[in-house]
Amino acid sequence: MTASVTSDALPSESELELISRLQERFKCELAEREGRGQLYAPLFGDLAFTRILRQNKLDLDASCEWIRQFFEVFQELEGDTIFPEMLQKMEQIEKEQRMLRTEDLNGFHELRGLVSLIYNAEHLTKSGDTLSFYPLGALDKHQIIARGAFERYERFVLHGWLLRAIELDRMSRRQERLCRVVNVIDVTGCTLSKVICKEFDQRAEKMMQRLEKLVPDLTAGNWVINAPWIMQKIFPWAKRALKIKVDNWFLCNGDGEQDPSLLSVVEVSQLRELREFRYRVKEESEKCDANMHYIGRGQVLEKAMEVRSGQRVCWKFLVMAGGILLPPPEIQFSVVGIWDLDDEDEVEEVLRRKPGARSGQGTAKPAVKPAMVVEDGGALDLVREESDDSEYQGLQEDILRDLDFWKSLDGENSGEVLSPKSGLIVLRWSNEFNMIRPKRIQFEVVIRD
Repeated sequence: MTASVTSDALPSESELELISRLQERFKCELAEREGRGQLYAPLFGDLAFTRILRQNKLDLDASCEWIRQFFEVFQELEGDTIFPEMLQKMEQIEKEQRMLRTEDLNGFHELRGLVSLIYNAEHLTKSGDTLSFYPLGALDKHQIIARGAFERYERFVLHGWLLRAIELDRMSRRQERLCRVVNVIDVTGCTLSKVICKEFDQRAEKMMQRLEKLVPDLTAGNWVINAPWIMQKIFPWAKRALKIKVDNWFLCNGDGEQDPSLLSVVEVSQLRELREFRYRVKEESEKCDANMHYIGRGQVLEKAMEVRSGQRVCWKFLVMAGGILLPPPEIQFSVVGIWDLDDEDEVEEVLRRKPGARSGQGTAKPAVKPAMVVEDGGALDLVREESDDSEYQGLQEDILRDLDFWKSLDGENSGEVLSPKSGLIVLRWSNEFNMIRPKRIQFEVVIRD
């Protein structure tokens, strides 16, 4: 019987035989590494090869191809420079008798405010695995792109998974089982408007493909909680459409506290601790709304507000002054609405709507595409430009305030719109017309009944 990719059993005799054959295939490479002192156990030991074999269903040729691709990505990342530093970091953490923390990850402090997560929860899961938490609403894709920080973000993610390989290898040897990580992904507030950022999503897809070649699957499961209706609708389709591995992704009921499958893995008390972290992140984010926001060259900044029918969204913002020798900076400002769908029939109609269709109010913008949440906190396009077989054509936007220019010399812009329906009201500050000069703004947005 073949062990599954998520099995925690140590390698069997037949698997050890396959490992020997793998080592023989890469005899020269491994011997050279051993001579240089670079034969790292978390990457080249028996447990690492066991994970590689199981991920490839014990197919020797597929496992060899995976290892060849690993060498390429590891070299691109200058792995032999950074990995010894990671091993030293892990040695120090173990001396302190603690687990890895989020703040231990390289680049986290530079990305503060753009990315929030719990790399390791305080307590292990019921099976003794590590538990990670990703509040996706705290991932600011648009700002990562606007600030030119995606490359830094990619390094943060990839290096984090190399550290995870070290951590789980050592835990596995202590527990005498293959330890893994359980990921809880909270998508509270992840509306389509916020989740989808085309440039980020395209680059995140390539990043995830690199990640799959860098470390074998280390997850015991990815559990999505607090999913909005649209994600529940497209989730089964997404698992069929995505080109990355999504076999062990599970969509939970609500916050997961009533989901038997998730509760077989973690305690309710752990889920509540994770929820408290999300609340703290949300509070910190709201405090930052009145602070400075950076809009890069050719980029767009969005603020999406969930509203009920009859509520008003009120705003005020300033475009900050630029250099003395330059013209006053300006941006384009607009407000749109994306409304909830009332029933199942209407959902189906939107999922099949053809490009160019218009809603009853205002002028429709081009259709947006749904995104599928991935393990690192990114999102991937589910519908590609070249795909002709998908029926999804997107949600429609109603223009509530048409695109208009606003300069720093114009002072404060204040206004409000009334929501005729429940759904989203999205405020947009666009610098797409300017590919040379970034802009800065300050804004405050509130909802009033």
